[in-house]
Amino acid sequence: MTGPTTSRTSTARPTEAVPRGSAATNGGGASHENEATGTGSSPLPRWLAVAVAVAFGAFIGVPLVATVFGVNPARLENRAPSARPQLTPGALLDDETYGQLTEYLTDRFAFRSLAIRANARLNADVWHSDTGRVRRGVDGWLFLDESLRRLCTERIEPAVAVDALDRMNDAVAGDGERSFHLVIGPAKSTIYPELLGEEADNAGCVLNAVEEMRADLAEHEGEWYVDVYGPVLRLKEELDDESGGVYLDRDTHWTEYGGMAMVAQVLDRVAPGVFDPADVAEVGVQPLEGDLSRILGLPETYEVVDLEVDRKGVSTTELESRAVEGSYPIRRFVSEANTAPLVEGSTLMLFDSYTFPVIEEMAPYFEELTLVHWDAVGAVDVAAMIADADHVIVQVAERNLTFRVGEKLFDADLLDQLLEGP
Repeated sequence: MTGPTTSRTSTARPTEAVPRGSAATNGGGASHENEATGTGSSPLPRWLAVAVAVAFGAFIGVPLVATVFGVNPARLENRAPSARPQLTPGALLDDETYGQLTEYLTDRFAFRSLAIRANARLNADVWHSDTGRVRRGVDGWLFLDESLRRLCTERIEPAVAVDALDRMNDAVAGDGERSFHLVIGPAKSTIYPELLGEEADNAGCVLNAVEEMRADLAEHEGEWYVDVYGPVLRLKEELDDESGGVYLDRDTHWTEYGGMAMVAQVLDRVAPGVFDPADVAEVGVQPLEGDLSRILGLPETYEVVDLEVDRKGVSTTELESRAVEGSYPIRRFVSEANTAPLVEGSTLMLFDSYTFPVIEEMAPYFEELTLVHWDAVGAVDVAAMIADADHVIVQVAERNLTFRVGEKLFDADLLDQLLEGP
């Protein structure tokens, strides 16, 4: 609120001519206009003007120069950097090319991570608000905003996605030459809805959509759908605080306990009898930086239980990976065993970040395992890779089910390519 204002009428007489070079004309004194009306402005001292100009130039120029010379920002978002668009003559006439180029340059702009951290500190300490991608629950728990809304905002509904995956199963396994299995990584908000706090109201649509999606998928349980919701919910009740739980308060994903629950369920479906719980042991702790704290801009690292798989008589080797622009590299493992059973033949797994915590623990169960991230679909011929596999495992995060189906099965034509066959 401002105080009352008063009006001041100038009583100054018209100015008389002042000899050139006097104090009134060379800046040595205030002009009559300034004295009488309070209008006009005095120029900044030269040293201050130069300092402001240099500071502004450094603010804009230093990050730009650093970017040109290859200084890349730390990765705070939980995704691969945007790929460089093709700058062909035809592409330069497409408006989307310039949007993609903006994303590409923004992801690589030096000191971007510092700006994100500064913004996060202001949000946390000054404004006491959430950021665009992270929501605060109770007891310090953080949740990814996408997991609270994405199933309700994509252009296709979960029922359509489930139908598309059923058709994918027909295309992959219909001839009986290979098996097809789908596993979904539950969202933390689905397993711990009681920790959403006030965000529970915002997540209502998604929580209902998950229930409907699980009901649709249950119709394919025993065919191609592998349920891990039940095992993960049981783990939630079984694990104590010292173990770190099945999900972490400041990370999107499950811990290695949740990941190994997925591995056990998938193996029991692909090759019953291969998985033995006695293979898995706690071997200490390892540092982990919670991705939600990183996305928030205030990264925190803490210790979590480290699980290790020790299969007697099994030797596993990772072969050379294959780089894919705009995606994580394609990784391949081969295993040999004296007496321990393996999943025979070649297995291709289409995966996302929910599989990352247990890749090394999963590999010793497969004779040959190839891991292809969802982001590689469209960049490499995944349909041909599936055609060459004996087993196909598709893992997708709950929040991304409809997004992946829309972007990769439909837009990237993976489903049509599989239906058409090699």
